[in-house]
Amino acid sequence: MTQQQLIHEFRKYPRTVKLIILRKLLKAFEDDLKEESINALVQKDGNLTIEERRAIVKSLAGSIKMKNPPMTKEEVREEYYGHLAEKYK
Repeated sequence: MTQQQLIHEFRKYPRTVKLIILRKLLKAFEDDLKEESINALVQKDGNLTIEERRAIVKSLAGSIKMKNPPMTKEEVREEYYGHLAEKYK
């Protein structure tokens, strides 16, 4: 079956069947991607050079940094007491 024939047949199905088919195709594609990435790791034997490790660390630097750090316990307490004071004026 050619690609055009496949598309032509696909268009004949109702929307719910199309959704089921697409989900199964995406799942199969995700499995292929996972298998490729696992194979790539297995081929390297999991041993990374120092340069590769540094590159990984450099690419991750700042990825966890937050724009607004979380509030301290004291700040949370002040916010809570301020909210209660407003509520029960």
